[in-house]
Amino acid sequence: MEQLNIEDGICPACGKSRWEYRWEQKYLKPYTVLQEKYLIGAVSEVNASGTLYAACDLVLDQRLSVMESETEDPEDFLGKAGQLFGSFDILGLAAVKDYFVRETKGYLVMEDLTQGSLRTAMEKKQLLKMTPDELVKLFQPALEACTYLHSHGMIHGEITAGHLFFDQQGDLKLIGFQAKMKAADETMAPEQCQDTKPSGPWTDVYRMCAVLYEILTGRKVPAAAERLRKDSLRCMSDYIAVAPDLDQAVMQGLELEMKKRFFSPALLMERLGLDAGKSKRMSGAVQKNWGDLWLKIATEGEQFSSAKKRIHLERRIKKRIAAGVGVVILCTGLGVLGLRIYCKLNPGRVLDYKLEQVRKAALPSTERQLTDMNSEDYTKQLEFVKENANEIKEYDWSVWYMLDRQAAVKWKRTSDEYAKFYLDKDTLTEAFGCRMQLSEERMSSEVSGYQGNVVVDKTGLQTMTVMCRETETHRYPGWEHLEIIYDVVDEHVFSVTYRAKKAHAIKFLTSVLSDICPETYLTEEEASGLIGRLTKEENSVSLWLNAKCRLNIFYFGEEDSADSADYYVTLGTSTWML
Repeated sequence: MEQLNIEDGICPACGKSRWEYRWEQKYLKPYTVLQEKYLIGAVSEVNASGTLYAACDLVLDQRLSVMESETEDPEDFLGKAGQLFGSFDILGLAAVKDYFVRETKGYLVMEDLTQGSLRTAMEKKQLLKMTPDELVKLFQPALEACTYLHSHGMIHGEITAGHLFFDQQGDLKLIGFQAKMKAADETMAPEQCQDTKPSGPWTDVYRMCAVLYEILTGRKVPAAAERLRKDSLRCMSDYIAVAPDLDQAVMQGLELEMKKRFFSPALLMERLGLDAGKSKRMSGAVQKNWGDLWLKIATEGEQFSSAKKRIHLERRIKKRIAAGVGVVILCTGLGVLGLRIYCKLNPGRVLDYKLEQVRKAALPSTERQLTDMNSEDYTKQLEFVKENANEIKEYDWSVWYMLDRQAAVKWKRTSDEYAKFYLDKDTLTEAFGCRMQLSEERMSSEVSGYQGNVVVDKTGLQTMTVMCRETETHRYPGWEHLEIIYDVVDEHVFSVTYRAKKAHAIKFLTSVLSDICPETYLTEEEASGLIGRLTKEENSVSLWLNAKCRLNIFYFGEEDSADSADYYVTLGTSTWML
């Protein structure tokens, strides 16, 4: 679409005359004029949903791009295209300047996108010098574009690296939308493989995360149909050095079960550390369009591959309750996507109900269930340990093995060396933030300190005990922090430590203790009495509150500054976990 040299008719861009250019018969012939004004040139890109041509507006003398797509329902195409028409203020959405249908094909006339797609840039290795954070930041406008579509009751449904194009300024733009004629492609979400599964914003989240996964690791996410049979998807951190928060956000977006993903791109953006301000302003419309369907998915939807695995029962129930209650809140007009804001307005009704449901589901699996030679699959489990763990010490009576985190998660064997609280780490964190009114003040979170051990007793019944744990730390203003030690497989909590000043330490013992261990509680007088006993000389107190919970409080400060001292309050299921 450059001006030809008048003397020899040679294009200054490709060096050919108009007669030297060759095209495939299935594409529009160059110099075709559509709608008496759009001059069609070379094919820029071809993807699952259509063909993109370089073009020129003969009336306005402007370079353009024209997308040609097969459509079996012209009215559906025109209706969706009409909603995109004129949306020039959405940075990540390719501006649609005109649209029309000819025979069985629909056409979108858009801004000039001849700089190429993300797929082309990846194939040409043009992005290798960019850091993971820089690559993720490229996607912010496209995620905002998704939210815009969702706020209008549409999903894109066909997000691939071939649908993300660079404009003339180097910004990434999302083109097209899902027509009724749906084509299989590399990032198809699991629900798109099954006619009975509803698509929604969570579908675009999956597809966008699939593109992110590939651009960051250089490896494609296995096809959804293949993952549903046998999921072989590995964490990004197995391939590249990547921040834990980024790794966890992308992997959550790629969950097979819809309810385990983010409800919308706005939540994904927050977890990726991107500015979600614009997307949040469209959240009300997104909730109105998709909230009822999300509620149905969260409360009635079938499970995928993990449906019959008791090991994940508590996690599924937790996510189901969280999603279901969250959408009910949204649909009654309280307004934002998370449960946290509602907790501030009405902390009792929602959180108490959720904790009760999680407790009922989780209690059977939190009791210690030791494995010995008479247990089912003992031989098979022992073989797994020998093949995947490193033997670190052998005694006459036992053998000690070290198991890395990846192998522990693959094994799916929960830790049984010590008992656990009924709460998982995420629900505990949520309860803490709500009760202490600190949910919006969290400064940072980090995961560290993984330890994985398997001990096989060679005497008697040859018991096998497993302990695979790690620590998640949440930091708050004023040097306060919450430290949770949990099982890496089922994520149930072994112990929790809260560092705080005197007033907050007392509030933790009176407000959060009974959530962690419902069988006991402390009054404000009792909590104040325990903490009041501590001095610089007698700086700790430790006692069993009941058979399932041991309390330890450690005082760190000067004797004459008890109110400004730090108190470390620890709740554990065993003295070994304090």
